[in-house]
Amino acid sequence: MSARAIRSLLRSAQRAPVVDALSATGFTLVGKSVGFLVPLFVAAQFGVTAATDAFFFVLGTVLAVTGVLAALLELVVPSVAELRGRDEELAAFMNGLLGTATLAVALGFAAFLAVLGPLLPVVTRFPAGDLALVARLLLETSPLVLLVLWGSVLSGYLNAHRVFGVPALTPAVRGAVAIACVLLFGDTLGVHALPLGYVAGETARLVVLGVAVRRRAPFPLRPELRRDSRLAGFYRALGYPAVATVLTLVNPFVDSIAASWLAPGSVTVLRYAESLYMIPFSLFTGGLVPVFLAHWSDRARDGELAALRRDVTRSARLVLWLTVAVATVLALLSRPIASLLLAHGSFDAAKVPQVALVWACCLAAFPAQAVAQLHVKALFVLRRTRIVMVCALCVAPLNLVLDLLLMRVLGVAGIALSTAGTALVTLAIVSSGLRTAFVERARGAGGGDVPPSP
Repeated sequence: MSARAIRSLLRSAQRAPVVDALSATGFTLVGKSVGFLVPLFVAAQFGVTAATDAFFFVLGTVLAVTGVLAALLELVVPSVAELRGRDEELAAFMNGLLGTATLAVALGFAAFLAVLGPLLPVVTRFPAGDLALVARLLLETSPLVLLVLWGSVLSGYLNAHRVFGVPALTPAVRGAVAIACVLLFGDTLGVHALPLGYVAGETARLVVLGVAVRRRAPFPLRPELRRDSRLAGFYRALGYPAVATVLTLVNPFVDSIAASWLAPGSVTVLRYAESLYMIPFSLFTGGLVPVFLAHWSDRARDGELAALRRDVTRSARLVLWLTVAVATVLALLSRPIASLLLAHGSFDAAKVPQVALVWACCLAAFPAQAVAQLHVKALFVLRRTRIVMVCALCVAPLNLVLDLLLMRVLGVAGIALSTAGTALVTLAIVSSGLRTAFVERARGAGGGDVPPSP
C-alpha cells in the first residue's frame, strides 16, 4: 500500500475521529503500559507451575465473562448519545441500568459458578488438590465481574460524551495496584496475591471513573431498580447480543479446558502468550474502537447513513492494513521479544520458544478480529444485533472442533491457532450481515432488530 494511499485513508477515515482516535490511542498506550507489565511481574514472581495453571484457568474464566460484558455494554454509547441534552431521561437510564444490570449479572454469575463447580472434575484434568485451589481462587476473583460491569457503564457514559482520556488512562491505576500487591504479598500469600491485586486494582479504577462521571453528569449516580421505557428498549436491543455473550463465553473457557488436558504448565503458557497478544489488541480496542463507536452513533442519530457506511468502510480498510503490518512484525520477532519480557526471575527460559510460538499463532487472528470488532460495533449502531447471535452460534462449535483437531498436532499452539480460524469465520459472517443491514436501511426496510425507544 503506497504512502499516498495511507495518507488518503487517514484523511478520509472520518473527520474528527482521526484526531480523537490518535489521542485516544496515545492515552490507551499510557494507560495500558502499566497493565502490560502485570503478567511480566507474575512470570518473574511465580514462573510456570501447577498453581499458576490454576490461577490462569480461573482468571481466563472470569475475564471471559467481564470481557464479554464490557463489549456488550458498548451499546451504552449509542443509547447515551441519543439522550445527550435530556438530563432527566439520561439520569433515569443510567441509574436504572446500574441497578438492574447489577442484579441480573450478580444472579447470573452466581448460577454460573453453581453449575461450574460440579463440572470442573469432569471437563478438566486438574489433580484434586489443584481443583480445590481453583474453587478458592474463583471465589476470590469473582468480585471482578461486578467491578468491571460498573466500570464499563461509566466508561460508556464518558465515551458517549467524547471524554476518551479518562477511560483510556485508568487501566494504569488498575495495573499499578495489581503490581504492588504482587510485590508486597507474593511471598506471603503466593498466588492468592493475584486475585487481591486484580480486585483492588479494578476497585481503584472504578473510583477514578466514578469521580470523572460525577464531575460531568448533571445528576447523581444512584443505582435504582425501576421501570423505564428507554431502559426497556436498551434491554430489548441487548437480547440477541446477550445470547451471543453466553455462547462467546464458551470459547476461552473451552480453550483453557483443552490446555488443561495437555502437559502441566500448558494453561500458563497459553495465558502468557495471550497476555502478549493483548498488548496490540488492547491498544486497538481501547484507542480506536471507542472513538469510532461514539462518532458512528452520532452519524446514526443524525440519519447520515451514506456517511456512516463510508466511514465504516474506510476505517475497516485502514485497520486491516495496520493490523496486518503489526501482526507480521511481532510474529517475526516473537522469540526475542518473549525472551526479553519473560525470561526473568522464576520463569524457566526453556519455556520461551513455546510461549513465542503460541503468541505468533495468536497474532494470526489479529487482523480478522480487529476488523470484525469494527463491523460488530457498526451493527450495534444500526441496531442489527441478530447477526451477532447467529455468528456466535456458528463459531462456538467450530472453536471446539478446531481445538480438538489442532491440539493433537500442535499442542498449545494449536489451541491458539484455532482462534485464527474462528476469527476468519466471524469476520465473514458479520461483514455479510453489515452489508445487508446497510442495504435494508437504505431501502427503508426498518430501523433494526429492535427499534429505538421513544
